[in-house]
Amino acid sequence: MELPKVLIAVSTENKEYIETLIAQEDRLNELVEFIAIGGSPFHLRIENGQIEVLPDWADNNFPILIESQPFEESLFMALVFFKLGNFERALQFLTEDHKLFSLFYIYALIQSGYDVQQQEIVPFWEKLDTFNQCLFLHNLNLYQSFEEQFRRYSDCISVLGDNVSKYYLIHHQYQLIIDHIGNDIELKMEFNYGTIPEPFNALLKFDEAMLQYASVKSSNDLNSISAIETAFKSFSSLCLNYGEELRASIVLIDLAELQLLDAKYEDALRSINASLLSLKKFDLPYFLARASVLKGRILYGWSKNGAPQYYKSSINAYQNALKVFTPSEYPLECAEIKGNLALLYTDMTSSDKEQPMWYALSASCFKEAIELFEKSNDTISLSEVTHNYATALMNFPDAKLNDHLAKAKELFELALIHRPAALFPLKRVMTLLNYLELQLKLHNNNENEERTRLKEMELITEEIKGLTTEKHLLDKVEEYSKMINNLKELI
Repeated sequence: MELPKVLIAVSTENKEYIETLIAQEDRLNELVEFIAIGGSPFHLRIENGQIEVLPDWADNNFPILIESQPFEESLFMALVFFKLGNFERALQFLTEDHKLFSLFYIYALIQSGYDVQQQEIVPFWEKLDTFNQCLFLHNLNLYQSFEEQFRRYSDCISVLGDNVSKYYLIHHQYQLIIDHIGNDIELKMEFNYGTIPEPFNALLKFDEAMLQYASVKSSNDLNSISAIETAFKSFSSLCLNYGEELRASIVLIDLAELQLLDAKYEDALRSINASLLSLKKFDLPYFLARASVLKGRILYGWSKNGAPQYYKSSINAYQNALKVFTPSEYPLECAEIKGNLALLYTDMTSSDKEQPMWYALSASCFKEAIELFEKSNDTISLSEVTHNYATALMNFPDAKLNDHLAKAKELFELALIHRPAALFPLKRVMTLLNYLELQLKLHNNNENEERTRLKEMELITEEIKGLTTEKHLLDKVEEYSKMINNLKELI
């Protein structure tokens, strides 16, 4: 892969002077590229005796903010090496009393995995600008509360005079809200987008779309999805135009998931394939695997909705992800995939001769997923996979050695333990409804056992009525109630 370069925007009359500075360092000129003052993108811009440092809007690195600085040769060289990731060399160009020394020093420690809460860091921390303290506290998860961190951003934004710096902090304030989407605080900014330069124009529109997207996922209200899709596409294109291919590929993952939510399977597949093609250029196996999981979900959804030819392609996508998400290294990710494969194998359309094989594979994957979630103590995911396994078992063919219905009963009861009404009312309702269906299928050894079971079913119908007001769910409960009453009359 081609080595990353620092892009320096400089006027023609200053270019020779800057080239002379660069030439003083062995082979540094190979890592620097000059562009015209009005060109973009750039990392550093030298104009009117000032060095402007473009913030890392593409979120490729830990976020910091460097305001425009008066041009100094040593500072310029420090910034060039800093942008190249050579922090030790960058610090050699600065004295300890320079205002950027503390920022570069703490940043270097973070990149080395050092705990910045150590007592010896305090003198450097106190020399940081408040806006960089704000960014560090947020992105190192050191803030005490969402409200406190939100206010800290607002205070910094209100006093910053540089618009680009304001946009950058607003972007990270958006990220804070997206991470805490359940909080009541909303960010209401009135932007005149016509006055905001790129890339921040598209970035802030993308942030607003991400907020809407988070709301769509929680409410399942698809009314605004078209506008969100447009913002995602625009930002991905801008990233490509600015040479930020990695950022563009990650945005395409969000776009594909959004399109899947809207059942645009063909569009979603196109987006995720473009992302995978791009990600293969980078050494990022985790992101590649996550993208492969999403591709599996897209193909599975399409298979269930009129395109069964994609079932096996979905399996291949999941299997590719399992090469990275092994049980030992990524137990939760592996369990998620196993649970998805289990559902896929259950739904596979095949000949009667092949069907037992798919059911066996499904049961095996369900068991592996349950074991991994139990070991990880992930009770929410455990309740989901046990519910799904129990539901699948109700449709498995009769087996001589296994009582599928008895196993399903055991699994539904386990799912209900981890779906208390106070925390998961709707999920509990769905499990209870399926549990009612199972109870009607179970064999009763005698009349007393049947009466006991019917009484239990009546209690379940009453519980459901107290947990939901959804008409279609209550209609289903009423249907089961009639069946229960009919059975009571028979005995």
